[in-house]
Amino acid sequence: STTVAFLLQTVCQKDVSETKSAIILSLESVFGTILSVIILHEVLTIRMVIGCLVIFCAIIISETKLSFLKKDKLKEEKTNSMN
Repeated sequence: STTVAFLLQTVCQKDVSETKSAIILSLESVFGTILSVIILHEVLTIRMVIGCLVIFCAIIISETKLSFLKKDKLKEEKTNSMN
């Protein structure tokens, strides 16, 4: 089963950019955690939740570079300078 998973991963990575591929692979532990809770009925601990949140925050920061915060600040500065 591991060989098939790695084979599919390698084949599919040819069609995806390096950045998107790295982001998808960084979510491997998140998907593993979710599926272990759903399929194996493992107990979801606070450490697991915090780990998933840290991974999601890292992905959001790396993808957006927090540009959505900067845009609001620039709009604010423009309106203040006009007044």
